Amino acid sequence: MGDDGFCTALDSCGVVVDVDIERLRVDASAARMALDRLLKGKSANELGLFLDGARHFCDDRGRLLLLVSPSLPLAPTTGAAGGAGAGAGDNGSYASNGAQESVCKLLLGIKEIQATVIELLLERLLEMVCEDSEPQTQHIARLILQQFRWIDNLDDCRGLVSSLFERYTSFPEQLQKEVVSMLPDMIDDSAQAIVVQELLDKRRDPTLATTVYDTLTNLSLSSAVIEQVVSEVIADLGSTPVDDLPVILRFLMHTVAQPTTDTAAMLADAVRAIRTELDFETLRSASSTTVASSSSSSSSSSYLAARGSGLVTDSVLLVLGMLIASTAAAAAAAAADADENGQ
Repeated sequence: MGDDGFCTALDSCGVVVDVDIERLRVDASAARMALDRLLKGKSANELGLFLDGARHFCDDRGRLLLLVSPSLPLAPTTGAAGGAGAGAGDNGSYASNGAQESVCKLLLGIKEIQATVIELLLERLLEMVCEDSEPQTQHIARLILQQFRWIDNLDDCRGLVSSLFERYTSFPEQLQKEVVSMLPDMIDDSAQAIVVQELLDKRRDPTLATTVYDTLTNLSLSSAVIEQVVSEVIADLGSTPVDDLPVILRFLMHTVAQPTTDTAAMLADAVRAIRTELDFETLRSASSTTVASSSSSSSSSSYLAARGSGLVTDSVLLVLGMLIASTAAAAAAAAADADENGQ
């Protein structure tokens, strides 16, 4: 099955190319079932031919864009026959009722071809980010990346995450941030360990620190993993750049207050470590001195930068105060529970 065969197979399942707006139209639920039936009955050789056709189809970036863009509903209003195969040839007019998942996402939902489609997308993604930085190319690259979110019946989550991180260093900075941000929408419990370790390794990159901590906050972590993450973050506090401290402290405050953790003990440990590792008097003194010297400077940008440094220090102290208050509240709650249980 060549390129034409691939297109014919899609067409037989109700996928219609709308040439006027260069979008694919499809009845998503019917097409998914039709594709599943079509491919489940194929031999390994026939599946290989179908995938070769898909690979050839994706060699053209315009057609690749069609596959990864949100499709439009297929809604014939006149003269169209029912069923998944209804198309433009039925003399129907098609109404757009809003975007839906891409045709590529439909293909990813079919177990028999899922792994190969993932590999194909990763190959195209790497080609694009390595070849040029044209806006259209980067747009397609981001759309490819979005295909990996919420894949139905993902068979090998660990394999997908590993393959993505193998190519990660070749991505531009913005795409790296997008990869990190979308991890909570990609992974299941089987990939949690590898993702957490990758994030802990990348948190020292100043361009990624905020994104990494936001992502860690959005992950559903087990109690043991939370303790590991908090322990490593606290151990590095003394060498953390001042500008990164607010997001790190917010992360600690959010994480140690999770119901899966020993809240009182972890809050106390976090506050103790922050007080030990960070010299707040030095931070305040340095910020005040920098702001004062910059205010007498003719450069407004240097003054604003220095003022920003002071605000960072103030926010660090604010979050610390909130942590201390939370610690006191947690300790009081624990004491009240102990008294109640003892009576």
